[in-house]
Amino acid sequence: MQKTLPPFLLGISILFWGWQSQLLFLAIPMAILIEMARWVEWRWDLSDKEFNRLSDLTSFLWVGLAIYLFSRESIHGLFTLLNWLPPLFFLLLATQQYSTVGSIRVSSILVSMRRMDDKKQPQDILRINICYPYIMLCLLAASTERNSGFFIGIFCLMGWSLWAIRPIHYERKRWFAVLFLVGGIGFLGQLGLYQLQQEIEKLVIQWFEYELLADRDPYRQTTAIGDIQGLKQSEQILLRVDAPYPLLLREASYNVYIDTTWRAQFLSFSKLEPNPNPPKHTWTFTPVVENVPRAEKLQVARYMNYGKGMLALPLGTFAIAQLPALLVEYNRYGAVRVSDAPEWVNYRVNFNTQHSTLDTPPTDNDLIVPATEAPLLKQLVAQLQLEQQTPTEAINTVTRYFTNHYRYTLKREASQHPEVSALGDFLLYQQQGHCEYFATATALLLRAANIPTRYAAGFAVEEYSDFEKRYVVRQRHAHAWTLAYINGQWIDVDTTPADWSTLEAEQTPWWQTLNDVGSWIWFQFTAWRWQESSDNEHWFVWLLIPLFILLIWRLAIKNRVKRQTGNAHLLQQLPAVHYQGEDSAFYQITEHLQQLGYERACGETLQTWLNRLPYPVLQTAELQALFQLHQRYRFDPQRLNTEEKQQFTTAVAQWLQHYQTQLIPLSPPSTNIDAR
Repeated sequence: MQKTLPPFLLGISILFWGWQSQLLFLAIPMAILIEMARWVEWRWDLSDKEFNRLSDLTSFLWVGLAIYLFSRESIHGLFTLLNWLPPLFFLLLATQQYSTVGSIRVSSILVSMRRMDDKKQPQDILRINICYPYIMLCLLAASTERNSGFFIGIFCLMGWSLWAIRPIHYERKRWFAVLFLVGGIGFLGQLGLYQLQQEIEKLVIQWFEYELLADRDPYRQTTAIGDIQGLKQSEQILLRVDAPYPLLLREASYNVYIDTTWRAQFLSFSKLEPNPNPPKHTWTFTPVVENVPRAEKLQVARYMNYGKGMLALPLGTFAIAQLPALLVEYNRYGAVRVSDAPEWVNYRVNFNTQHSTLDTPPTDNDLIVPATEAPLLKQLVAQLQLEQQTPTEAINTVTRYFTNHYRYTLKREASQHPEVSALGDFLLYQQQGHCEYFATATALLLRAANIPTRYAAGFAVEEYSDFEKRYVVRQRHAHAWTLAYINGQWIDVDTTPADWSTLEAEQTPWWQTLNDVGSWIWFQFTAWRWQESSDNEHWFVWLLIPLFILLIWRLAIKNRVKRQTGNAHLLQQLPAVHYQGEDSAFYQITEHLQQLGYERACGETLQTWLNRLPYPVLQTAELQALFQLHQRYRFDPQRLNTEEKQQFTTAVAQWLQHYQTQLIPLSPPSTNIDAR
C-alpha cells in the first residue's frame, strides 16, 4: 500500500475529518506530524513486541472511552466514540510511519493471531500498512457529523485514492467519465437513503419513546380496569429515595373519569423560574418558603429518559433543590415535568404534608360522577351512610369498607355480569382487583358523597434496602390512589389493601439479589460520574497524561537509525517473491530480443508478442517447440524433470548461437524491463 499511496492523501484525509467534526485544532497538528515523515531522516527501531504493547494501549483507550461515553450519553455515545476514532488510533499510525519497519503485523491488532505468528518464520508473518485503513477510518468518523461539503470531499478523496491504482491501459477520459458517473449515481442515491433514514429514525424514535420508554402522560391515564390478563410487574429499580418514612410519590393527577380512562381537563403547564439565590439549581413553587411549619426533606435519585420526564414528588412539595435542568414546568394538578436535564439526577425535595402548595382548589369537575356509575355509587353512599358523616369520618369509613370486604390481586376473572360496567363488577361481585380499581372506586364514591377528589398516579415508597440504607422503588411499585379535599387541603387517601406490596414481592425471582447488586454498582458509578466537579468531568483526560508520558519516555530511549533514501530500505525488508519457472532458459531469448529493441506491450502475452515480430526465424517450429517447453516448465504442476530441463537449456543455448546473428537490432535500443 505504501507504494500506491498518493502524496499528502493521508494528511488531507485527517484534515477532512477535522473539518467535518469541527476539530481542526486537533487535526492540523496530526496531519503535519504525519506528513513530516517524508522529510525527517531518523526512524525508531521498534520490535514487534513493542508494536503489540502499543496496539494493546490503543485498545485499552478505545474500550475505556466506549464505556465512559455509553454510560454518559447512552446510545448516542457510540456516535461520539466513532467520531473520535482517528485520534485514538493516531498514535499507532504515527509510530508506524516513524519506524524502520513501516508496517505492522496483523497479529498486533488481532490478539488471537499472536500465538500462531510466534511459531512462524519472519518472512511468513502477514504484515499490513495501516495508512489506507486509517484513511477509511477518517472518512467513517467524518460521516457522523455530515456537515456541508461532505459528499464533495469524500468524492475527491476517493477519486484521488483510486487514481493511484487505476489500470494503466485505460484511457484517462474513459476513467474520469466512469468516476463522475459513479459519483453522480452515488450522490443521488445518498440523497434518497438520507431521506429514508430520516423517516425510519422518526418512526423508531416515536415507537421507542412513546411505547417503551414513555414517561407518565400528564394529560390522561388509561387504566387496566376491565382487563382480565395478569399485569406484568418488573423488578427494575427506578428510584432510590432517602426518606424518613414510607410515603407516596406522585407524578400526575387527573380529575375526569371517562370509560376506564382518567383525564386532566383544562390542563396547561406554567414555566418555573429557578431561584436566583444560592444554592444553585433550586426551584421554588411558593414565594415564601422560610420558616415553613413541619417542613420535611427527602432525596430522590433516578435516571431520566433523554433528560426529560415527570418528577416523582410527595404531596405538599414547595421546593426542589439540586435539580440541574434548563426547564421546569408544573400544572394545576401538582404534576411537575423537566426538560434538558442530565440523564441522571439526584434532587432534594422540601415538602409539608399539611399544605398542598402545587394543587389548586377543587372545581366542579372534581365532583363529577359518570352517569353509568352514579346509581351504584349512590346506593353504596346510602349503605355506608356517608352523607351523614364528616369528610374525615367518610374517608375512614370507605377505607375500612375496602379493607374488610375486598382483596388485592393482579389477575381477575372474566365478568359474569355483562350488564354492569367493569367498575360495577368490581364493587358488586368480584370485590378484588389492583390499585387502579381501588383508587377509581374511592375517588368516585367520595364524589358521590359530595367530597372533591382526584385520581393520583405515581409510586409507593415502602421497600427499605438494608444493603443500600435507603428506600428502593421498583417498577412494580407503581401505584394509584386518591386525593381528597378536606378542610381546605388535599390529602392522600390510599384504600388499596396494605398487603398488596407483599403479594407482589412474593413473585420476585431468586436471582433478583444479583440484579440488585449490579444495579447498585451501576448506580454508584453513575452518581460519581455525574457529580458536579470539574476534576471529575475531565478524569479521562487526566488518566491519559501518565500513559502518554510513559509512552514518550519509552520511545525516547529507543535507538534511532538514519533513514535510507528513497524506498531502498523498504525493498530490502520485503521478502523475495518467488514463482514457478522464474529460472526458465527461454527468458534468455526474450531478454535478447528486448535488448535489440523489440518492445513488448504492457499486458501483452508472450505468445502474441512472438507472433507479431517480423522476422521469419521467430516463426519456426523449432522456436515454437522451445516455447511449449517453457510453458510446461512455467505452468505445469508436474514441471520438467532434470533430464528434460537440461535438454531444454541446451536447446535454448544452441538456438541463440545459431540465430542471434540473423536478428537485426532496432534503433535506438529499448531499455524496457520484461513483464513476465
